[in-house]
Amino acid sequence: MIAPVLLLAALGSALPQDAALSGTVRDERTGAPIPGAQVAVAAFAGHATSTGADGSYQLVELPAGTWVLRVTAPRYRAQSLQVVVPTTGTMLLDFALAPLPQELATLEVHGLPRRNDSTFAPGVRRLAMPGADGRPTLGEADAFRMLAGGAVAVRPDAPEGLHVRGGASDQNAYLLDGIPILNPFHAAGLFSALDPGALGTVTLLPSGTIGTAHEALSSTVSVATRPVGATLSGRGSISTTQARAALDGPLGIGRSRFLVSHRTSLVGALAPTDPAYLQPESNDWLAKLETPLLGGQLRLIGFSADDEMVARAALPPEPSVAGGSDENVLAWVSHSAGLSWEAPRLGGTIAVQGWLATTHAAADWMEAGTWSAMRSSRGDVGLEARYRRAAADGFAEFGVRLADTRMGYSSGLAPVPEPRRAPGGNIVSTAFGTGRFALGQSGSIEVGANLTHRGAQLRLGPRLETRWQIGQVHLSASATRRHQFAQSLRDEASLFSTIFPVQLYVADVVARHDQIAIGAVAELGPAARLELLAWTGRFANLLLPGLTVEQLFAPPDATTGGGTSQGIGAGFTATGQRTNVELRYGYQRVRIGPAGGSPARPGWTHRARSR
Repeated sequence: MIAPVLLLAALGSALPQDAALSGTVRDERTGAPIPGAQVAVAAFAGHATSTGADGSYQLVELPAGTWVLRVTAPRYRAQSLQVVVPTTGTMLLDFALAPLPQELATLEVHGLPRRNDSTFAPGVRRLAMPGADGRPTLGEADAFRMLAGGAVAVRPDAPEGLHVRGGASDQNAYLLDGIPILNPFHAAGLFSALDPGALGTVTLLPSGTIGTAHEALSSTVSVATRPVGATLSGRGSISTTQARAALDGPLGIGRSRFLVSHRTSLVGALAPTDPAYLQPESNDWLAKLETPLLGGQLRLIGFSADDEMVARAALPPEPSVAGGSDENVLAWVSHSAGLSWEAPRLGGTIAVQGWLATTHAAADWMEAGTWSAMRSSRGDVGLEARYRRAAADGFAEFGVRLADTRMGYSSGLAPVPEPRRAPGGNIVSTAFGTGRFALGQSGSIEVGANLTHRGAQLRLGPRLETRWQIGQVHLSASATRRHQFAQSLRDEASLFSTIFPVQLYVADVVARHDQIAIGAVAELGPAARLELLAWTGRFANLLLPGLTVEQLFAPPDATTGGGTSQGIGAGFTATGQRTNVELRYGYQRVRIGPAGGSPARPGWTHRARSR
């Protein structure tokens, strides 16, 4: 761009003589000299020079007249100026160049992050999945196996899930970007049904979230998909266990962005397996779409996982029984879809989300020449709205949550029933609130509660947690009461529960869990720390299926019972530039029995027929 004409009055001899031009070239923002800048007269080849270390330049033997002077330098915006050169003398002319914005290529760094960055909350585990592939104890990155250790026991060879602080595997709640998942497990090769390449963080909350505390007696596992980049990118892997791929980037419509992933098991495909083993077929996928809307962010999320286990070697040499299958088959599938919107409002953040989550299970099994069959299904439709306001010394959050749960179950050779309303009503409504406030200069207290209603049942779940700091040691103590309105009749001692995550949910008996926990975290340096934890808890109103040898699947009647759990956990982590040390130990003792219990007829739909 040509700057306005610089008119200079020239005084001197009338005879034509050559003139000179000198000055400096500097940075417009900092005023620092720019060495190596090019200063040239556009119309005359050879009339050019470079600035020195101090940014100065000098052009000599310039003929009189009107010329265009151009100044250029790497990483700076070029500048042009029209000047009138006198017949003689030296002109002083300084330039200030504006730096050009530099667009850098995306640099993604995979280091050795801390496995648990929840300094003030012993027992809470928050893991960054981008560092999962480098964990030497895992052949494949897995969102749930990485949580093992201390107060968390994992059975990765079966879809048994996580056992947190003495709780059973079906006493956990699972969230994907806040959307419930009813069955997030595979078996025989894959464990978690979530592709690690599509995940950002995995957080284990032993006390659950205040909004989901009525859905899980034990804990809540909150999984967040990874942030979507500004450019199209992908990642994946292939092994004898699985093949997976994830793709994310801009959608090309406004500022919308997407993330998709798919994974399938390859057990037996690339490497031979013994035909006597269960032959698994597992697949899962997830998809996310994000777009700005009404000053906030709209997100759509979808998830699906399906499994089929075929025990070909277990078939007896007998003809197929009418009504049964030609193979011993266990199959289950889970789907979730949700929509959420979050925006800054009223000095805080308002979030609204709705979801649909389903799970189905089926089994055909031959025992002593007789076929047994089981079918179960559950479907949830929910809506939640919450408001959160954060401050320098704490936060406050409250909201409401509604869920419509329908279940169905059949054993024998009866057709699978459609999910139906449970006796007493299946609409579960919850109001919740929690807040954290400072206690002096080094302490805080968090108080919260949820009030859950279904039919004629009303349950209050309070919680209290205090935290304080003494030097480099962070201490905490908590007391919680949680309920679970839809229990599972999975029998932990059954063979089918080992290889088949059949969750036969029951809606009439509300289980309760009271727990007290204390913990300490000592910061031993900038990258090392020691964590200690102890807890005790009591269960009540648990459903106990009480299977017999003749009953492969859950009977229509159950007994209620209770029990206790105690445990301790310890962990040490240290992170360096090239090394990462992680040591964890846990001891849990759980006693569950029918003492004080009574026969209960669960609120489910059950049909049975013998041959």
